[in-house]
Amino acid sequence: MKKTIFILALGIILLETFAQAQTTEPDIPVVSAKDTAWKTGGIISFTFSQAYFDNWAAGGEKSVSLNGRANAFAKYQLNKVLWENTLDLAYGFSKQKSTGFRKNDDLIEFTSLYGYKAAKNWYYSAVFNAKSQFSRGYDYTTEPFDTISDFLSPLYINLALGMAYKPNDYFSAFLSPLNLKLTYVNNTRFSVRNSIEADEHLKTELGFIAKFKYQKDIIEGVNFLTKLDLFYDYLDTKTTLYDGTERTKSPYISWEVLINMKVLKVLSVNFNTHLIYDENYRELDDAGVAKDPKIQFKEVFGVGLALNF
Repeated sequence: MKKTIFILALGIILLETFAQAQTTEPDIPVVSAKDTAWKTGGIISFTFSQAYFDNWAAGGEKSVSLNGRANAFAKYQLNKVLWENTLDLAYGFSKQKSTGFRKNDDLIEFTSLYGYKAAKNWYYSAVFNAKSQFSRGYDYTTEPFDTISDFLSPLYINLALGMAYKPNDYFSAFLSPLNLKLTYVNNTRFSVRNSIEADEHLKTELGFIAKFKYQKDIIEGVNFLTKLDLFYDYLDTKTTLYDGTERTKSPYISWEVLINMKVLKVLSVNFNTHLIYDENYRELDDAGVAKDPKIQFKEVFGVGLALNF
């Protein structure tokens, strides 16, 4: 707790220093509010698939699936101030006669970056990021199904101070030697699975974070987005494996790719992959002991409706 208070106090001091730098900056050109504007926009897409069989000799099972995704942004830039906000939402399910409804996608993520220009393409920056999911998740390989997540279980929060690099509208990078990462569960049944002490709700980490983002229309009607996040904890540098041995902890990695191609005015083809390596997340054995960490991977492909706004 003392470490957390110290980190927050240091962050406030740094932000105050940046604020003073703003007030002493000479000869900043004045731009009226009407000469700038919030840039806002986004995309909403729905992907639907259905299969029906009746006395089909080759076999098959009735199924239906529906996936929805929404990406929205709001960006403000005036003189030397930059403020960017993004919201990503996703949810999907599938239904088969033999298995019933099963969730296949679930995401809530909000990111806000506030920056003040330090030099060409560089900004002193503070970043807030929060990520969770809408509903309960299950491990369908067990019988009965094991509940492995829920709303705000886990909830990941990152608070960082650092430098943002933004040379153009489609590439950005953020580097921070001071990132406070909080992992929260509202139900302690998920604590051990997320490397939180049993019967505790919160895990605190302090480390280095790097975030990279590239988004551009690579050809007309085809939008490409990729995001890479890296985090390394200064305080918790060792991890214990399932066999009891100890080794140096690997950094957290999250790499996401989203390709959206418009075929007609509202018809789109989208492809999404997401790879995560997080040594804090572990599957549990029958005795409730954490197993070794594994690479997490998700892929979603579909054809459906897309609406830009």
